[in-house]
Amino acid sequence: MQLRQNFAVSWAILLVVFARAGHADEEKKHEKDAEPYLTVRLIDEQGKPVADARAGIWVVVSNFDDETPGDWNFRYGDKADANGVVRFHEGADVFKARPVIIARHAERHLIGIQSFAGDDPTGAAEIVLRPECRVQWRFMCSQVKPSGHNLGRLNGIASLEGTICFFSLIKGSKLHAILPPGKYTLACSGANVNSVSKEIEIKVGQQSLDLGTRELDAAQFILLEGKPAPEFEDIIEWKNGPPLKVAKLRGKFVLLEFWGWWCGPCVQRGIPELFKLQDEFQGKDLVIIGIHTPYDESDEIDTVARLDDKLAKVRETTWKGQDINFPVALSRAKMGSYSPGEPTVAASKMCFDYGVSAFPTAVLIDREGNVSGRFDAGNQDDRAKLKKLLDGR
Repeated sequence: MQLRQNFAVSWAILLVVFARAGHADEEKKHEKDAEPYLTVRLIDEQGKPVADARAGIWVVVSNFDDETPGDWNFRYGDKADANGVVRFHEGADVFKARPVIIARHAERHLIGIQSFAGDDPTGAAEIVLRPECRVQWRFMCSQVKPSGHNLGRLNGIASLEGTICFFSLIKGSKLHAILPPGKYTLACSGANVNSVSKEIEIKVGQQSLDLGTRELDAAQFILLEGKPAPEFEDIIEWKNGPPLKVAKLRGKFVLLEFWGWWCGPCVQRGIPELFKLQDEFQGKDLVIIGIHTPYDESDEIDTVARLDDKLAKVRETTWKGQDINFPVALSRAKMGSYSPGEPTVAASKMCFDYGVSAFPTAVLIDREGNVSGRFDAGNQDDRAKLKKLLDGR
């Protein structure tokens, strides 16, 4: 279950973080001179303070390649002062759910991670920064090439004691991670491939760890292209109409949007884009169907009334009073992985059938009832292609 939660965080909550990164100044809830909820002192192995190191509740690294260590974005953190002290004024609520702090001094190549194992510490803590180890893990997928695809967007995470501490936006097909000694779970998830994970241990004094190359399985929706679309199954209830069947919708293009009320990018970006799409292609042979997916077994939405209640706030604020007016299937919770021993990422039979592990994900079905491929309602190229298809060109 923890791996499922890790991937849900990496594909949902962290995407909200990226979207808000440019508005960090606007989100300040506390003045710098306010009382911090947690103070951390960073020291090296000799017990001396590590001034100017940066620390945060987690780190997001982008533009990482073989030559450069990438751009490090420490969330809810700050730079250590001359005494190695970092004061956390923000992120208290986030920290309760993700009790881990990562700190690094890039020039001295020192890094430290401290997990607080479910506690909610206030006051002060001490983290020892040790020489860093650079981890590399390469990926390939021979299944995507025949269909003309590539690996797609890849994300990598490193977790300490079940909590994500390092999140990487992979550049190319290689995961880079810089970590201190310890035991971690490394995982990779991708737009067009199934997720994989690996347990690793970095020993004291180890400067590099090469994990070789891992063959990835293509996501099921890639393998389904040109083949009959799986039927709607294991649906508890339908919003905005009676139960539907893929077979009964032939002659129309069908867009399936996999989403959940709990998914920030889904309700902030995905559903509003579908509102625009519906307006743009009104009167055309396009049927939009939402596949509501539970977060896990404890989050199964079994009635339309419960879904409406969960969406009340976002409907009022983000959607400006607009409600979903296209059919929505409430899928039953069913957890599992796409490969034996790999992370638990699917949350319903519909997710299994279509190979969906990231939210939101949209899949387009053509007039013959065959899977056409993934679709992004916010992508202008995808919208232009759909227009041509609907116009019969």
